[in-house]
Amino acid sequence: QVSDIDLVLLSKRDKATTRIRSATKVRIDFTLRANKVTPAGEKAIYLRLIRPDQVVLGSPELEMIDLGEEQIPASASRIISYENSDLPVSIFWTNDGEIVPGEHIVELYSDGELIGNASFILQ
Repeated sequence: QVSDIDLVLLSKRDKATTRIRSATKVRIDFTLRANKVTPAGEKAIYLRLIRPDQVVLGSPELEMIDLGEEQIPASASRIISYENSDLPVSIFWTNDGEIVPGEHIVELYSDGELIGNASFILQ
């Protein structure tokens, strides 16, 4: 599970901005929570950014998330080293002009399971 999900728009100088027009990247920050049941080791964390019109913002690598028999598109991913303790993580997505004003949904997946989600209003 994850907690403390935050979405930060970044300018071309990697400074936080509130303006969609000047955002060249999106950074999603969160804490991967300690879980004694999950084995330690490398884990892939997948990010899905969903626009207000339900379009999933894609990745240049056309990454997909395996959910059992189904595959869904991912926006970005990151491999982390999980040691069964709280771990702060950031995942970046490059904005090529696809971010629009309105409510965006963030979904985080690992091992074929939804591990956290949140929504953010961007203006």
